[in-house]
Amino acid sequence: RWNFGIRSSSPPMEVMCELYKAIKHLGAEWREKDHPWSFVALPYPPMDHDDITPATDIFFVQTRWKLRGHSVRVDIQLYEVHASNYLLDFRNVG
Repeated sequence: RWNFGIRSSSPPMEVMCELYKAIKHLGAEWREKDHPWSFVALPYPPMDHDDITPATDIFFVQTRWKLRGHSVRVDIQLYEVHASNYLLDFRNVG
């Protein structure tokens, strides 16, 4: 079976925290799924598992980069493909 993306056996919160750090370092904006865009980068998600509410979907991120007058949008989602084995999937949406 083929899977495209980045595979990891690290805990999902660790993967997502590293992803948010990389997005911020690249100067992109991000938002939770289907929320209005804010024109500033949002703060990192909570680092403590106890601070995450069930309604918060931190494993699906919509990102936007502004490059040379164009916006590039990429959706990023973390999937569990096997027990303790995760796939970070990237999808270009415009």
